[in-house]
Amino acid sequence: MKKSEFRFNKKRKHPSYVFKEKNNKYHSILITHSPMTKNKINIKLYKNPEPNNKTDAYLVKKIYKDDINSYSRQVFRNWKFHKYDKRNVKRIKKNKK
Repeated sequence: MKKSEFRFNKKRKHPSYVFKEKNNKYHSILITHSPMTKNKINIKLYKNPEPNNKTDAYLVKKIYKDDINSYSRQVFRNWKFHKYDKRNVKRIKKNKK
């Protein structure tokens, strides 16, 4: 993995923002359509990172560390965060290390 990218997490059945590779594991933040995950409130995104998808998207406030094999080989190349959403991603990465 060269830099941060979006991939599908097969184990958790959600798209993920993968930002780190360490010890044969990817560190990622899940993206979901649900406002809550395990009784915790998710962060609503200003804009869905998937192009042409107008439904609300949320970030789960947790960093998941799963085996590389748990992720799809396919990278979602045209996905990107809005500039307002990048702040929340940085906060999650900073607070959950």
